[in-house]
This record gives sequence, C-alpha cells and structure tokens, in this order.
Amino acid sequence: MAFLTPDKTRIFCGVTVKEKIIPDGAVWQKDSGVYKKGSKYKSERLLSGGTGEVKYVTIHNTGRVSHSPQTTDAEQYTRATWPNCNMNDVRVHYYVDSVEAWQNLKENEVGWHSGDGNTGPGNGTTIAIECIMNGSGDDDDTASEDNCARLAAGLLLKYGLTHDELVSHYKWSRLRGGSKYCPAYILPHWDQFKAKVKAYMDEFRSSEEEEQPGTATDPSEDDTPTGAQDYVPAVGDRIKILPEAERYYPGGSRIPQWVKDDYIHVITQILFRGKPVQKGGKTCVLLGKKIAVGGTEVIAGINTWIDQQLIQKL
Repeated sequence: MAFLTPDKTRIFCGVTVKEKIIPDGAVWQKDSGVYKKGSKYKSERLLSGGTGEVKYVTIHNTGRVSHSPQTTDAEQYTRATWPNCNMNDVRVHYYVDSVEAWQNLKENEVGWHSGDGNTGPGNGTTIAIECIMNGSGDDDDTASEDNCARLAAGLLLKYGLTHDELVSHYKWSRLRGGSKYCPAYILPHWDQFKAKVKAYMDEFRSSEEEEQPGTATDPSEDDTPTGAQDYVPAVGDRIKILPEAERYYPGGSRIPQWVKDDYIHVITQILFRGKPVQKGGKTCVLLGKKIAVGGTEVIAGINTWIDQQLIQKL
C-alpha cells in the first residue's frame, strides 16, 4: 500500500505533527481475534465521562520497525493502525519518532492503551503518546525522546496541566494489579524525562508570554461576540467565558466547550513586564487557575491568555 498522506500538517512546539484521524464510523476491514469485520473500529467516546476533559498525558514506548527511507516509523504505525487494521485493539492519540509525530485520534476522545478497561482513568482521561525507540540510546532514540518531551510539554500546557499530570503506562498498570513496565526505555530515567518536559513547559510558556502580535486586526475581522462585557479586569477576578466565545483571541486556539461550561476561571496575570499583553490585536488576561462549577477548590488553570472582552466577571 502507498504511504499515507496526512490530512493536515502543523508544527507544534517544534514537532512536525501530521494528522490522520481515524474517522468516526470506521469499521474493522477484516476479522482480528475477537473483533469481527464490520464492527465499530474505535470507541467514539469523549474523555472524562463524555466531557472531553484531558486530565493526564500518558507516555508509552514501542519499538522501531523496518521501513523504506521514504517514510517514518510513526507513519508505519499509523498506517498499521488505520486503515490496515493490524494493531489489534491499540488506539493512541500520537505516535512520535525521531522525525515527526502522527496523530491518530482527536485529543478529546477515548483511546485504548493503558490496560485499565472501559472505565479506567488511563484510557478514560488521558492523551496517549507512543514514543518509538529501540533502547540503544543512539541518536534516533535521543531525537525520538526529545520530540516526545516537546509534544508532551505542549499538550500539558494546552490543557492547563502541570508536569505532575505526566504519567507512565506503568502507573495505570499497577492500579489494576498489573506490572506492564512501560515506557520501558524511558522509565529507567523517568525523573530526568519529567524534568525535561517541565523545562520545555517553562520555555514554551515564557515564549508565549513574550509574544507580541503587534498591530490590531482589521475591524471587519473582529470576532468579539456581540454583548461582550467591557470591564477592567484585575488579578484575582473570578470569571466565566462568554458562551458565544469561539477562540481565545483572533487567530488563537478554539475554546473547548468544557472550558466554558465546567469551570470558573481565576485571572492570575494582566501584565507582562509592566505592559498589557496583546494577542491577535486584543488585550488579553491569563487564566492561571480554575474552579469546578459547584466546587470550591482552586486548582491549576488552563494557563491560556484570553481576550478580556470574552469574559464576564462573577
């Protein structure tokens, strides 16, 4: 079969990511063990009980494979998963190697990778990354692990998590009384790997804070929702994001529904180096803490800058 062509390619935290999402409605193309041709191929469920909330990033290791120099390990594993149906029940969000990453699942959907069943927190609440290595410690291993650390750091920041929410497959295996020693090539230096991820998080966060997009967008491109409140925000304000808000700021990431519906957010920063932060031509504030709706505990926030006209003070 010809090599896969990605549906979309992007650069994320220095890693080339090629998207080839297993489509909803996909079915097994052949019988495979207990799985029968024509049966549903993936769960098609959202993380965290249907909310889509990402609570952890889980790291795995898988081995290198022989392939043409025209392609990569990550493409080979992606193609083996779908459409070739040769990976049994394994469904992960990302495969990453020394060259690139391939995304197989949407980040907010349930995978099958942690050995803790349909309702376990490993499969049910986490983004899974398979880091492709062979354990030799050669240049390819080093580059694969570095790409994995960059990808993990970016995902943790994106979903308002800390490096403490970076976990191994082994963690979930032990919860079920198992002993799956995975990621086998990274676990022997797990603390150093987590420290590298944290260092990348600090680097990426600093870069984002220093980013100054410059001039305002053309008024005709203003995507501020009608009715956005005009108030002067302050550090410590508790806010809700307006329901009609679509992106954090013009040109920024889309706002997941759970971010708007499930949490109250706390503003933790309004200036950087004494000046307002401009993104996409909008003055933004940092949502560094959050509180579950109906709860009281203040926890780590999504650490995302948002146009101050898209929030409402509570």
